[in-house]
Amino acid sequence: MPLKKLLVILCMLVLCCNTTKAQISDGLYNCQYVLLHVWDDFVLVKGDTAYVQGLSEIKSQIAHGPYDTLIRQNDNKYIGAKYLLVKEEGITYLVHRKRKEKNNKYYRLNPPDEAIIQKWDRRHNMLAVNRLYNPYIERLRSYENEPQRHEKLIEAHQVLMRKVDTTQPAFNIELERFKKDYEIVQ
Repeated sequence: MPLKKLLVILCMLVLCCNTTKAQISDGLYNCQYVLLHVWDDFVLVKGDTAYVQGLSEIKSQIAHGPYDTLIRQNDNKYIGAKYLLVKEEGITYLVHRKRKEKNNKYYRLNPPDEAIIQKWDRRHNMLAVNRLYNPYIERLRSYENEPQRHEKLIEAHQVLMRKVDTTQPAFNIELERFKKDYEIVQ
């Protein structure tokens, strides 16, 4: 009898160890692939939900990709409308879902690290600057007859562009300061 209990406990421990290794941990993952240019899919895993966002940088312009929200099905699988997030044999994959399952494309995700977070922050900061482009040009045109203000605005924009590599919260403070100082309305 005690041997059976010991065997049952041992089996339960083995099963628990296997399930904890298979879990997809929270964090920011990404994968790169090439279509017409280098494309990055970022996957943000938070608890029972994962978010997918495609972003690509082409000559300092950011291109949007598809968005999707994935819901956890079990410890190693999240399902959304366009994507699956699965963990098989210790490797996390982002799966682009197609009509036929055999046509699904598997992309290996890079585990969370500081370089991915920096790339994520840079791309989102560039998106904020791109949204500001037309109002910035309009303000620049309004200063054409005032050379000092014109030059000062150009210099301030260049300083702002050099700060794109900072974190998103720090950059948002600088962006708001720039918009306030030069009365740029989006």
